[in-house]
Amino acid sequence: MLPRTPIFLLIVTLFLLPFQPSALAQDSAPAVISAANIPSLHPVMTIQFADIPADYGQVQNGWFALSPDGSHIAVINRANQILFWDATNGFSPPISPVCAGGDDKPGAFVDGAFGTRGFAAAYINGSSAYTAVINGDSAILTCGWADFPVRIWQPDDQIGLEMMPQDGFTPPYIAMLPIGAEASSATRAAAPDSDPNAFLRIGRIDPPYAITITRDNRIQRWMLDTGTVNASAQLPALPGMGALTPDGRYFGWRDGESQGVYWLDFETGENHLVAPLNGVYIPFMQITMGGDVILTADGGGQPTLVAWDTHSGQRYELGNRRACGRQPDLVRISRDGTALVIGCDKGLEVWRVAVTP
Repeated sequence: MLPRTPIFLLIVTLFLLPFQPSALAQDSAPAVISAANIPSLHPVMTIQFADIPADYGQVQNGWFALSPDGSHIAVINRANQILFWDATNGFSPPISPVCAGGDDKPGAFVDGAFGTRGFAAAYINGSSAYTAVINGDSAILTCGWADFPVRIWQPDDQIGLEMMPQDGFTPPYIAMLPIGAEASSATRAAAPDSDPNAFLRIGRIDPPYAITITRDNRIQRWMLDTGTVNASAQLPALPGMGALTPDGRYFGWRDGESQGVYWLDFETGENHLVAPLNGVYIPFMQITMGGDVILTADGGGQPTLVAWDTHSGQRYELGNRRACGRQPDLVRISRDGTALVIGCDKGLEVWRVAVTP
């Protein structure tokens, strides 16, 4: 067992707008993006960082977090403050969760995620770290982490943390922290990073899942909170990137040589080629909630969205994204499958399925 990390709990009051659902520019319930309606996926809203009030600070990075239904978005300004956005109120004033004893400025923002208890954020402040769970007009801070968080998520009434020890020798580990209580000393090794058979780990996979690949192309799906493999399959090639559905069942991926886009069902082990790429590099990939559509952004360096039906292989040209000064920083689909959001240096663009009159 790793040594107990000194932690104290502080509840502070912040002035936030409460998280209330918004229609995100649609009057009726938004449709889940699927193969049946993918031709109707289109941009419904552009959020310009240049329109943020000057006293809210500059936002120049397209990183963002989405609430499960896509109705709220969190971004970070250059001062490491959190700005929340919704379609009704726009951006609310920046939030600065800070532990007592500092200089009243937030540390370096590391990661954040929405959950049932609000928004959880992880910061590094000099030689220590802290977390904040923000909801409504209050925030629960846990201060004094001796190691550094690299990823945060919210399983029910807990926060999960992937931690990187400062000593450079101790392996990465997972800490599960009850919200509103002192952190437990019980931690476990970050199993995907400790597995001697793991050749690489696929990036941009949302916790509690992690995906690793062995040298002989055996793919493994891990549960970070338990440190166990709960699914595996044999692939024909080494993946270069991929995306997992929220329930962890379907995995869309491209091989490292960009020869094709593939679809894997972890439940049955079935894997098949969806479409050839013939060397065209795609930097971003998402898969719909039902696993029936794979979407890519900026394939071949073009500012376009392309989608494939994962069963028929039919290709859809969905149009150009908004103009940016560089390639997007992040592309995500909300957990409920209704919104696709693209973030870049200029702002955010929200895509949804067109409502049929």
